[in-house]
Amino acid sequence: AAEHGGVVTLIRDVKLTETLKVAGTVVLDLNGKKLSYDSTEQGEAMITNKGTLTINDETNTGIIHYNYTGEADPYYRKGNYTISNAGKMTLNGGSITIAQLANHAKYPIDNNSSASDAVLVINGGYLYNYNTSAIRQFCNSSTYQNSVTINGGKLEGYCVIWIQNPGAKTVNCNLTITGGEFKTTAKAYVENTADLKDVNSSIYCSVAAGGAWSATSSINISGGVFYENVELSQNAPAVTVTDGDFKGRCNLPNNG
Repeated sequence: AAEHGGVVTLIRDVKLTETLKVAGTVVLDLNGKKLSYDSTEQGEAMITNKGTLTINDETNTGIIHYNYTGEADPYYRKGNYTISNAGKMTLNGGSITIAQLANHAKYPIDNNSSASDAVLVINGGYLYNYNTSAIRQFCNSSTYQNSVTINGGKLEGYCVIWIQNPGAKTVNCNLTITGGEFKTTAKAYVENTADLKDVNSSIYCSVAAGGAWSATSSINISGGVFYENVELSQNAPAVTVTDGDFKGRCNLPNNG
């Protein structure tokens, strides 16, 4: 099904014995079950989507978990991802998680536009990453689109979303948030020993030396509840905010 397309409904928990590559149009119904993979291989993804992948789970108790227990890379050159999306992906339900590991590039979803359009839509479900981001937008192309739209669900990470321009070129990026809940996993906030505004965590953008955003790149926020600081004053594409519930520190260019 992953290669040719189809509908897959889990009827029991499944532990993969190798990584999974999606090339066709696949609907994965977690059906309240767990899909997992254990690995020590640095620099891989549990699931690589280069097709059209839709993840459903009406029970919202199903889980996709990548148990990476290999060595950390403190230089952040070889990352590990539960899902590397280089196609079209829609999350409607279920949880996507990854093992805890400090000082390493690891993300439940890495939206990677290096070789093709990477389009991610989140309507529901749950993303969790204790140490780093729930989503990384790896915007690495001036040709292909890197688009993330969040309409609902719950996302937790030290920094929930990281928008990255990794090279000395002009690249495409669009982030649209209309709803959902965003929460930092910063220890001081979780343990209630520091006010949210004082926690060093935020949705943020980074741009390599010589890099820039295309004229069509944008960040649009029209809803959502943010239990995380949001600071987009530096290195951000054009930002428009029309609504949203911001519980912490908020620094948004063009909007005061």
